[in-house]
Amino acid sequence: MDPALTMPGERVLGPYLDILRQQVADLLHVRHKRFAGAQPVSFTKEHLDALESRNFFVCEKTDGLRMLLYTTFNERLSKYETFLIDRKNEFYFTKILLPLPLEATKSKRPFVEFHRCTLLDGELILDTEPNGQKVLRYLVFDCLVCIGKTVIDRPFRVRLGHFHKFVLEPLKEMVVTRKDLAARIPFLIEAKEMQLSYHVKEIFDSIPFLKHKSDGLIFTNSEEPYTLGTDPNILKWKPADENSVDFMLCIRNDQFELHLWEGQDRHRFQAYLEVDNQQLRDLLSRSNGKIIECNWDSEHQRWQYMRFREDKNTGNHTDVYRKILHSIQDGVTREELEAHAPIIKSNWKMREATGTVTPAPSYSGGSNGHAAAPMRDPAYSSFASSSNGRSAAPVRDPAYSSFASSSAPVRDPAYSSFASSAPPGYPNVPGPFSSGYADAHQYDDDSPHADSSDHGYSRHHDAPHADSSAFDQQQHQNGGEVGDHDDDDDDDDDLARDLEDALGDDEHDEPVAGNGAHRVPRDGDVEELDYGEY
Repeated sequence: MDPALTMPGERVLGPYLDILRQQVADLLHVRHKRFAGAQPVSFTKEHLDALESRNFFVCEKTDGLRMLLYTTFNERLSKYETFLIDRKNEFYFTKILLPLPLEATKSKRPFVEFHRCTLLDGELILDTEPNGQKVLRYLVFDCLVCIGKTVIDRPFRVRLGHFHKFVLEPLKEMVVTRKDLAARIPFLIEAKEMQLSYHVKEIFDSIPFLKHKSDGLIFTNSEEPYTLGTDPNILKWKPADENSVDFMLCIRNDQFELHLWEGQDRHRFQAYLEVDNQQLRDLLSRSNGKIIECNWDSEHQRWQYMRFREDKNTGNHTDVYRKILHSIQDGVTREELEAHAPIIKSNWKMREATGTVTPAPSYSGGSNGHAAAPMRDPAYSSFASSSNGRSAAPVRDPAYSSFASSSAPVRDPAYSSFASSAPPGYPNVPGPFSSGYADAHQYDDDSPHADSSDHGYSRHHDAPHADSSAFDQQQHQNGGEVGDHDDDDDDDDDLARDLEDALGDDEHDEPVAGNGAHRVPRDGDVEELDYGEY
């Protein structure tokens, strides 16, 4: 993770935090109020069969911050609000608004009404441009709720379609036509680049040209719903020597002990950490109880220190540790993945020709590990999905690619005063049009806002975190990491390219040299939302 990457916003404290957590839980139809992000499983040889028999998208995995992005409306202040949610389920108010599509607005005026009750999944990264400039980006790779509609039970390709049509396209239009609003946005919002799984070589080839570190791949089944918890349909591939484990560091008798998490507040000894570098020994000696990430040194047959994990309170669970070891021992090389690409493509084309999609196996991960998808809403009865299609690689929108990339986003002084309070009896999930709408002037710094010191926002990041150890333990026992897109918590962005909802014929499904092709949804993949319901 780039050490310069920090949270762009004010942390929410006090009663309003619980209200926001409850809103998200209600939108997802779950009882718990913990981080809802799906967790992948480590790639092993058996998953080669999965790639051959089922449709997957693939993207590269980088080192950043896994974040959900949640939009809501503060009824008391009549203001739209947007929050980033980290994997500890802490909320950070951020000064960004996502415009609604014009057809979804009451006023029929652009950029006056904004998203509320929308929940996205993505990663916050800090890119280094060729001129050395740092640019903060939030790369979206999934959509859980769109304008109040829970879509976690829809196929992945359909969820991507919702994001592109109802979130990204209006945002890009605002950036082009309203420079005043665009200039106030603290970070770029873009779509994470996706490829069809048999283009794995193109993804590998693109990694050296990325603007940030990458240490693996993520494969996501294009036809499966979003799973709250461990998801066997999301596969994390890393080179065997880069698979890592998070341990709690305990110092006893001048020795460095590596402890695994067993649930609640319990950690147990697993191995010793041997450190030859005196400077590192001095640093670790002052870090008792910290979480550190280690990878396996096959030459010396021991764990070696990689970095601190300041974003974690516990080490990996013992069950996750065993799965990571299995992935190291039963790992798949880059060469093996690339060698299987022709078979993966041939089988994919055969499924396309016959109109068949192999169903995913069921997963018995437990009630917390695999949350049941909510009941299908009758309003979706007319939703039509299509078979998987192929698309031409989109052309990057020059107006969007340059937007707001003028210097790395700096903490906005207005953050400290742009705040909201928790009104008594605040409804769990306010309807998008339940009480009028705010106009674009809420971006203005001179608007009247409640003082942050009184109403839950804090510029301090050291407040105690809520304890979610019981849920976390269940997640780990089901084989997944808590709160990250990959099960070692360090996934992050890739070649941030804007996806266009364009379609091509068969010859266009090959990647374009340099950047690679983007897998984008068909028009039929996107449900026509009945905005009147909201």
